[in-house]
Amino acid sequence: MIAATQGFVQKLRRDDLALEHVAGHLISALAGDIRESGIDDGNEDFNRLSAMERSRASARAVELRDAIRAARNRTVNEKSKAIEGLRSQFGDRIPYRLDWVEIDGQAEDVRSTPAIIVPSPRVDSTKAG
Repeated sequence: MIAATQGFVQKLRRDDLALEHVAGHLISALAGDIRESGIDDGNEDFNRLSAMERSRASARAVELRDAIRAARNRTVNEKSKAIEGLRSQFGDRIPYRLDWVEIDGQAEDVRSTPAIIVPSPRVDSTKAG
């Protein structure tokens, strides 16, 4: 949970993207030490796995990230494959409900991207003909 919390980045109305980002963070986090400065000044390593177990856990995080990414990139005709891919990772905690699967679209990408303020361009005066 410490590693997952450290890798969490809020994605507006997109829990799928937030989960994919955490899974990507877990790949490197599970392969090394997991420390938290707010607990014991960061002296304790909370990753108590052996080197082989760390490697295996990191590989499973790769599988999780890839399954989430693959599910997100499915087309409207592949909703069942998206569910099956996620169920391979989470089991039957993921309900088999095709009507709950929403396909990514460009409009949703635009809505989920936070707005940023940019300076107005400088436009010099000109004279016509």
